[in-house]
Amino acid sequence: MTTFMAPARLLAALLVTSFNAQAIPMMTATSAPSRAKVIVEDFSGFQQPNYSEHLVIANGTVDLLSRIWEGDVCGDGNQCLGPVNEDWDVGFRGLPRHTLFWSTDFFGAETSFTTWTVTGRSGVSVFSDLSYRPNFAFFDPLGLLSIQLRVTQGFGEDGEPIIQYFRFDNITTISVPESGGVVVFCAGLVALLASRRALRRRM
Repeated sequence: MTTFMAPARLLAALLVTSFNAQAIPMMTATSAPSRAKVIVEDFSGFQQPNYSEHLVIANGTVDLLSRIWEGDVCGDGNQCLGPVNEDWDVGFRGLPRHTLFWSTDFFGAETSFTTWTVTGRSGVSVFSDLSYRPNFAFFDPLGLLSIQLRVTQGFGEDGEPIIQYFRFDNITTISVPESGGVVVFCAGLVALLASRRALRRRM
């Protein structure tokens, strides 16, 4: 687990990967102002297998019959979190106060699909049947409350279900306790989205 005050250089804004203009919370890939508090849970402080139905981590609670894994299934070979059985429903709650941004590294079968239900103070957004990707991230300018995930099994060429797995690592929350920090963060994101819209109009 790592907690640090994010340096401004390190937290330069990244490209927004997916944006629904009508829905907040939104899926994003962005960062925070220099005053933000960043907490990263990398599971390096957990012992194997550490079975738990409600695992308390550095930046929340994971509702999943889970265990600590390591090796190739963790992507980088270090420790990560995954289910014990074929349980494809996962909940993340108890996030730090004023959490605006949440993300996780995600490892699993490339034929899997995921549906994320993101609850924030500004509403609820559902991102359905997303194809596999190595990272998922979400943002709410008023604060995130919980993240729910369902993983859908894929099917082989013969039409039979494929037994799949998935793992989490580097679960990251970015919170901005100061109201001024929230304004700076939101202003930066609005400017980024406005520039994308302007670019679309010119195309």
